[in-house]
Amino acid sequence: MMPNPDKAGGQRGFSLLELLVAMSVMTIALLGLAGVMSAVARATALSKQITTAATLANSTIEDVIGVSNNYGDVVTTFAATTCTTGNFANAKYYKWGISGSLSPGISSDWDFRVCLYIEPDQPIAGMKRVTVDVDWLWNGKTKADGTPYTVVQTRDVR
Repeated sequence: MMPNPDKAGGQRGFSLLELLVAMSVMTIALLGLAGVMSAVARATALSKQITTAATLANSTIEDVIGVSNNYGDVVTTFAATTCTTGNFANAKYYKWGISGSLSPGISSDWDFRVCLYIEPDQPIAGMKRVTVDVDWLWNGKTKADGTPYTVVQTRDVR
């Protein structure tokens, strides 16, 4: 800061113009930070959705593996909860509860839909290919093309 010869007695300080420029720069910086914070909040929400979907898929796969490892017939054991392509009658539905935890949902009001598919004799005779398809809605909405967001996990069991 240079002394201003126009000021009486050579006073030091900032001019009104300098203060206005500094305030404008700070305002732009703060607005930029607000935009970044909004993007971080959306990314965190998406991460929570993906993690929950992956956890539901993994839990379902582990249930099937547990039956398979104990020499149970996974096709018979899970017949009531197995979906067919395009038919979600046997799907399990979950909804976010007030406390932030998942609770059972219904087919007309859900946040997550878990479908179990079991293909016998895949990839070879005596094995079964187990696929878990977890669909979810983001804030109750599908993607732009009308389909839900999806996580798929596949394992082969005996």
